[in-house]
Amino acid sequence: MNRQELIVTSRSKGIFSFPSWKKEGDGLLIAAMALRQQWLSNKEEVLRIITDQSPRSSEVFIKDAALARSSMLLLGYAVEMFLKGGVVKLYFYCPEEMVRRALREFGHNTNSWPSGLAYPLRLIRLSS
Repeated sequence: MNRQELIVTSRSKGIFSFPSWKKEGDGLLIAAMALRQQWLSNKEEVLRIITDQSPRSSEVFIKDAALARSSMLLLGYAVEMFLKGGVVKLYFYCPEEMVRRALREFGHNTNSWPSGLAYPLRLIRLSS
């Protein structure tokens, strides 16, 4: 069986494995939350410096910006991992090559994902 004939199933591995994407996303989310907690602690130091009008070290302000940005970057990356895991689930029982192409087309540009994932949903009205 060549690569194009393989289909995505619950036993698929690597980029074709939903649990792999989820595990990566979970790790990134934990790291983002840890950085956010460090940022909150650093924020207290920044407020103390401003309130006490202590001599200002630029390092604490650089650290403040770096922690906030890094936390948001990791959070965004975690969302991307969860979205890619969702793509894998959406493409269950499709050829691996189709999934590979979809993941490559989406790349890191999560703004293009909603239109690229236009999944036809049918609304069902339940009668009472």
